[in-house]
Amino acid sequence: MLNWFRPKDDVAAFWRWFGANADKIRKGVERQDHALIIGKLGDRLSKVHPTVVHEIGKPDADTVELIISADGMREALPAVLALTRAAPKLPGFLFTAFRHRWPTLGLEILDRKITGDDVRYNSAFDGEKLDLAVFIDGDFTERERSMIGFLMLDQALGEYDVMTGVGAVSFEALAPPEARPLADLAAEFDAFRGATTH
Repeated sequence: MLNWFRPKDDVAAFWRWFGANADKIRKGVERQDHALIIGKLGDRLSKVHPTVVHEIGKPDADTVELIISADGMREALPAVLALTRAAPKLPGFLFTAFRHRWPTLGLEILDRKITGDDVRYNSAFDGEKLDLAVFIDGDFTERERSMIGFLMLDQALGEYDVMTGVGAVSFEALAPPEARPLADLAAEFDAFRGATTH
């Protein structure tokens, strides 16, 4: 699929570097040292695949979580999976593949607060995927509405399921009366596709 992608070499080199710098990375998260935890860490991940991105933080006082993401790019899926499957067991670290579903939908963007109540959808099954029309009311450009829509879909379904189980997506302003709240989407998606593992 990606002829230049050398999982054993590139992935092993990344985890060797991470292990050697784990203490610095932990302290960098605590100090919010963006040069290290965003810049340097991002540069190292990009050597595995140029579109792999990450989020890093502390879900609790004792754990640093590194979320490795394909950033919506299907061609980066093998790299994310290779990285997380090869992740070492380091005390106090958690390594997660893809951005997961959020228990509560919402974000602040473009000086606006968007909640799950502001986003509605209609769906249609198309073979193995679920096509969606997503409705986001408000004074947004087409590009802004698309950006908000994909962020909200990632929250509702998780990044992996959006990339692999959602087909055609359109983003529109005014929802028709039959449109459903976005909070309903996960249950409908899981009933159609079933649980996924990666």
